[in-house]
Amino acid sequence: MAALTVTCLFAKTVVDYDHSVSFSKYHTYSWIAVRGWWAGGPGYATTSVERTPIGTLDIDIFDSQSKKVIWHVVYSDTLTGNPEKNEKKLNKSVADAFKKFPPPEKG
Repeated sequence: MAALTVTCLFAKTVVDYDHSVSFSKYHTYSWIAVRGWWAGGPGYATTSVERTPIGTLDIDIFDSQSKKVIWHVVYSDTLTGNPEKNEKKLNKSVADAFKKFPPPEKG
């Protein structure tokens, strides 16, 4: 079973995955809620001012047994002032991401 985490918004694509995992063994999934910062543990944050509204979408798929991320996607794109247009961009981004899932089996 794999768990799926989705945070915030949009569309320059970076996809990575655990190349040692056989994705054919996964047949179910579940959504988990993200409250606050999901990275966990203490750390430092840097704050900067940026005047261009940029949305970011992170999708992580975890192996429920090992609790390790096995597939990861990050999108980022400039947002418009039009929520409907932003939603269309988001929907297209998610659809494009899952065209690449599951990754090809190792041969």
